[in-house]
Amino acid sequence: MLLFATAALEELPRGAVFNVTVFGDSTTTLFSRHVRKTPRRLRAAVAFLRACKANLGTTNVEAVLAAAGWRTRAGASVAYMLISDGEFVDQERVVETACRDSPRVFCFGVGDHCQRHHLVHLARATRAAACFPEAKRKSTWQVCVCVLCVCV
Repeated sequence: MLLFATAALEELPRGAVFNVTVFGDSTTTLFSRHVRKTPRRLRAAVAFLRACKANLGTTNVEAVLAAAGWRTRAGASVAYMLISDGEFVDQERVVETACRDSPRVFCFGVGDHCQRHHLVHLARATRAAACFPEAKRKSTWQVCVCVLCVCV
């Protein structure tokens, strides 16, 4: 998952606005607000991801998206990349809120335990796409990362 997230950050165009939030039962966000991509901020984001440890538990996706600032940026050209390797709670409420606030949530399920059905439902409901790359086959997730960066 680390390689996939790092590749996605690297593929963002220079000057794109981004932030990184890691999650499980709780969330931790790198920057206090969305920032423009620069080489220094990219290095900080990659270091942040490398320092993260697994946060086991059920994922509160609504809290993740709120931490990412989706409500404050609604109406702008916003897209989120959600990488999940497990299950998340309150799927219907997450979809309803996402549809109301209009972010595009591109969903990537990694591993055998991700909830494919719910990730696909969330992505479709927000006019985005879902992808399920094989972690051990780089060719399957490189294509997903490139497609994400073109769609954003």
